[in-house]
Amino acid sequence: MRLDEASRHGRPGSEPSDLWSGVSEAGSSNAAWRTGRAGIFSAVRLALLRASHTRWLLLVVAIGILVADVLISTVPLYNTIVPNIQLQNAMARADSLQSNMQVIMSTPTVDQGLNDQVSRSVQYLADSYLASFSAPHPTIYLTSGLLSLDQAGAHKFGGFNNTAQAHLQGFDFTALRPYLHIVQGIPPQTPSSADAGQPIQVMITREMADDWHVSVGGPIMLSAQTSQFYSGTPIRTVVEGTITAIFEPVNAHDPFWNGLSFNNPSALKDALSYVPPIYPILTTTDSFFSALAHNQPYDGVSMTQTWIYYANPNRITTENMANVASGVIAFRNQVTVQIQGTPGVSGNRQTGNSNRNSMQTVGGLDQIIQSAQQQLSLILLPLYVIAAQVVGVALLFVAAMAALLIEQQSQQIATLKSRGISGIQLLGIFTTQSTMLGLLAAVASPFLAVALALLVIRLFLPEPASGGGVSLIGYVTRVATPSLVILPALVGAALAIAVVTISALRTARLDVLAFRREMARPSHQPFWRRAYLDVGLALLCLVGYLDLSQFGGTNARLELGNQANSPLLLLTPALLLLAGGLLMLRLVPLAARLGSRFAGRGRGLTALLAFAQIERTPTRYARMTLLLVLAVGLGLFALTFDASLARNVQDRTAYAAGADFRLMTTLPIAVKNTDSYLAQLKKLPGVVAATPLYRTAGRTSLDLGAQPAELLGVDAPTFAGAVNPHAWRADYASQSLPALM
Repeated sequence: MRLDEASRHGRPGSEPSDLWSGVSEAGSSNAAWRTGRAGIFSAVRLALLRASHTRWLLLVVAIGILVADVLISTVPLYNTIVPNIQLQNAMARADSLQSNMQVIMSTPTVDQGLNDQVSRSVQYLADSYLASFSAPHPTIYLTSGLLSLDQAGAHKFGGFNNTAQAHLQGFDFTALRPYLHIVQGIPPQTPSSADAGQPIQVMITREMADDWHVSVGGPIMLSAQTSQFYSGTPIRTVVEGTITAIFEPVNAHDPFWNGLSFNNPSALKDALSYVPPIYPILTTTDSFFSALAHNQPYDGVSMTQTWIYYANPNRITTENMANVASGVIAFRNQVTVQIQGTPGVSGNRQTGNSNRNSMQTVGGLDQIIQSAQQQLSLILLPLYVIAAQVVGVALLFVAAMAALLIEQQSQQIATLKSRGISGIQLLGIFTTQSTMLGLLAAVASPFLAVALALLVIRLFLPEPASGGGVSLIGYVTRVATPSLVILPALVGAALAIAVVTISALRTARLDVLAFRREMARPSHQPFWRRAYLDVGLALLCLVGYLDLSQFGGTNARLELGNQANSPLLLLTPALLLLAGGLLMLRLVPLAARLGSRFAGRGRGLTALLAFAQIERTPTRYARMTLLLVLAVGLGLFALTFDASLARNVQDRTAYAAGADFRLMTTLPIAVKNTDSYLAQLKKLPGVVAATPLYRTAGRTSLDLGAQPAELLGVDAPTFAGAVNPHAWRADYASQSLPALM
């Protein structure tokens, strides 16, 4: 009471009276304080005055608010960039034949009118379904059926072991030129009307020039035997040309070629057989038709026209990837339905018994996107759960520091209440301080969030692999928007201000006597302890565990669909972490009481007073204990989650590959030669086991929708020995792999 009276009368030397020294010296401008009525800005002025006295605790609170705000701003930015990088890398790892869309039309005759008609239809469909994510200019080229190579330069072919074949291909060299290296000469030129009937200009590969010692300027002659007869003699279609250039691809594996190869695929020779080489011979599109179309209606030369539409990865993001997949599927279906219905392509025209017109599409961008969507759905929600836990710990730190700030000013708060300050004004002091800190954090956190997201991505994730040389910062500016960080920064600042305000709310409601009693010994327990929320959360976690054991993991839920995809599965770790922390707080007073009993039996008062203080006022110690428990628990959860993801990737990769190494042959091996081939493989260093596999494609029956299916044939006696040690887990089936085999 003596201290209260001194504070109330402002006696010199009393510590609480220093609180008002800056205010009482203000003179006439602070008349509101001298008259007993507080002005509207009194709480703001007092908050600014007290900021210098509590600057170190305010600095700690500011750091906590900034950390929480940065984390809240980083989460949406990180969860936007990471899926996009994963999608880009998935498209970059895919073969160009998968990521691009290729349409192939084959006809038994060279028909320029049909070609133009189908080309317009294909381009119309591409503009309708592919234009939003594909390159503006497709690559279109023509390929003839096999032609006999009669002459190349000075060399004339003939005889059993002196034969060669060729495909005449028509290109637009304007688009092709950057991807070709002209070894000698100049590319073919489009013929004019005055050149009708003259030899066409062609260029050959460097391989062909080296094989037959052909140089620029030499003649070339191709022929094809038709199925039409005149006077009992087969009619031969003859193509004459002049070699104007020798070329080779700048990069044979460039995605531009989309699997097109200029190498000789049949240059295999052995002592018993001879397979004639097949060379590509390039010319312009107009020369292609002028050389072959004039021979019609003879149908001895078939034609294949190819359209390649290149996917532009820079225009495919997680926001539009579902529409991209739908566009690819719609384009494929429309090509099948509309183009096949075009007269001359439907298959009604038929030569002999087998040469039918056909139309097919090649490309699996929709499958790449669907696979990426499945992976992202497996990863994103747990990432949000982890991020929510991190943000919760940061906000708890802010609350703990705010409580320490209030406790440090307990004497000044009691003095203010004894001099008539209202609860709203007292609450306004802490709200003003937290608002200033929150505004500063809202300004700084967007910039720090971008830096933090870039740092984490650079340390733990590869840069976008298909960004066309774009740096990570450039990629972030392309896929991210300012709203991703500005709005979360404002929300984070508001949450931090609310946490500090709520921490001060109960103090503002108490009068001076009640406040002093609460500081000495709390009058009642927290709500969560009275309502047994910790026990309820523990029971809820038990329900989540039972749900997990009943429906299985996330992979099984993806197969079952959304009906079994309960959010409780993802909330269980966070609830378990919170329940464990609250149960720990319930045990703190009991542990302190037990410790005080043991300390009372010994000598000295230090340990006894420490345990007694914890038992009397467990709240101030419980905050730091809860913060420590949640931080350690969150770290352990993050480590186990990261290990689970890494193990998931390893298991999926091993299951897809089947073994440590998979060897694929370009030519089939006869069944009778399989054993000897495997015996040779087992002699290689490091090979422990080997098994033959036969892979082909097929379709389901009509009653199942005629869906494409991949068929894999295995050798039962050796399959388990090669696959079981590396690519099979015990939980993949109810029986082991050797037993299944």
